[in-house]
Amino acid sequence: MQCPYCKAPIESLRTKSLEEYPLAQRVSYQISGMKPNTDKEPCSSCGQTMHIRRHPVTREAYVLSREDAYSLDSMRLANLYLKVSADPFSQFVSRSTDDNRSVADLIWGFLDRKRLAALKKGDWDTVSKVLLQKARYRCGIGKAFFSIQQDALRYQLRDLQEKGATHVRVVAGHDALICPKCAELGGSVFTIEEALEKMPLPVRCDNAGRQHAIDNDPGWCRCFYVRKA
Repeated sequence: MQCPYCKAPIESLRTKSLEEYPLAQRVSYQISGMKPNTDKEPCSSCGQTMHIRRHPVTREAYVLSREDAYSLDSMRLANLYLKVSADPFSQFVSRSTDDNRSVADLIWGFLDRKRLAALKKGDWDTVSKVLLQKARYRCGIGKAFFSIQQDALRYQLRDLQEKGATHVRVVAGHDALICPKCAELGGSVFTIEEALEKMPLPVRCDNAGRQHAIDNDPGWCRCFYVRKA
């Protein structure tokens, strides 16, 4: 293993106990019964933060840059819905050393090709899911993401409309992380046409009015649409 930034060799990685993870992650791991598979620690040579991802089956650790780690997270989430990769770790991380492209470049090249193919077929559901993961990734690494998240929800509405839906309801969070704008919008019902015209989602969230601030991605809107019978 080596640091993804300075290429210094890494002799070992510290294994954190479950109690050292943030509360939300601890609860998630306890409910699912899964072992922690994400972590981060500073490189002892250059001081930059290394992002660690563990294979869910083999538990092998991969030390990645932030962009590569978040791209892998997005690929794995997209794969839950789209089933496009038998093993994202072996396909995008454990690859030939002759390939100098980053994990992020490989993953987004792959997902963008899937999105363009789905676009040609009119598969709005796949287009929406890929765009949503791309928006989430860009939010995580501090790049502009709002218009991409908006496009993802626009394609979701088109997919619902094509499947016969006439109305949608907004589902918002019910916890201390919800912003007042999302709380006010939660439960609202729109026709598909109204939602496409007004695009009430995503909301431009911020920490103002939240009971608990979100440090890493305060602008991410967690609201989504469901079909109203």
